[in-house]
Amino acid sequence: MKKIFQILCMITVMSSISVSAAPLKADISSEHIPAGTVIAVKTVDFADSSKTQIYDRFNVVTIADIVAGEKMILPKGSVIRGSIRAIKPKKMLSRDAAVYVKFDHLVSPTGDQIPVSLAIHSTDILTQDGGLGYDGNYKTASKQNVNNAGKIIKNMTKWGITTGEKAWNGWPKYVITPFSSLLSVPTAGLYLIGDEIVDLFKKGNDITLNQGESINLMFVEGVDVPTH
Repeated sequence: MKKIFQILCMITVMSSISVSAAPLKADISSEHIPAGTVIAVKTVDFADSSKTQIYDRFNVVTIADIVAGEKMILPKGSVIRGSIRAIKPKKMLSRDAAVYVKFDHLVSPTGDQIPVSLAIHSTDILTQDGGLGYDGNYKTASKQNVNNAGKIIKNMTKWGITTGEKAWNGWPKYVITPFSSLLSVPTAGLYLIGDEIVDLFKKGNDITLNQGESINLMFVEGVDVPTH
C-alpha cells in the first residue's frame, strides 16, 4: 500500500512538471521597422533657441500611416517623444543659433513606450551637424552682402534704361544708363564694405519652431513595434 502511494505521488509531480514546462504563447505580434526608414512628422511642441531649456520636451506626431504591405505598424498621429538635448546660442560674426533634439521613444498602437533611436533626416532648417537652425555665419552673411551689392548695380542700371526710355524715343537712355551704371559701382562698394564691417560684430539669428512644422526623421536603428 505504501509503494502504491509513492507511485501515485511521483505521477502527480511529473504531471505538474510537464504542465509547467509547456511553452507560453504571448498574444502579441510585432512588425519590424528597419534602420534607414524615413518618416514624415510634424511638431507638437514649441521650441525657441532664446527661451527653450535643455531637457524640455519636444514631441512630434506622424503625419501618415506607416505600413508594411497591408499590415499597419504605426497609424497617422502616433506620438514620438523627444527632448531638447543642446542649444547653441547665436553669437557674433553672424553665427546663428541652433537647437538639438533627441528622439528616443515612440508610442505603439498598443500604448507601449518603445525605446527608439531616431535622427533628423531633412527639413528646411537643418544645420550641417544635425541641429535645427539656419546654419548662418560670417561666410554666408558675406555671400549675401555680395549678392545684395550685385542687385544694387543691376537695379541702378535698369533704372537708367527705363528712365531714359520715357522721353525723346528713348535716346536719353544712352546717356543716363552709362552714368547710372558707373555710379552704381561705388554705391554697391560702399554698401558691401559697410555691411561686411557690421556683420563682424552682429549676432546671428535665433531659431524658432512652431507647432505643426514638418520634419523628416530617420530610424538610426531598427525596431520591432507591437501591433496588437
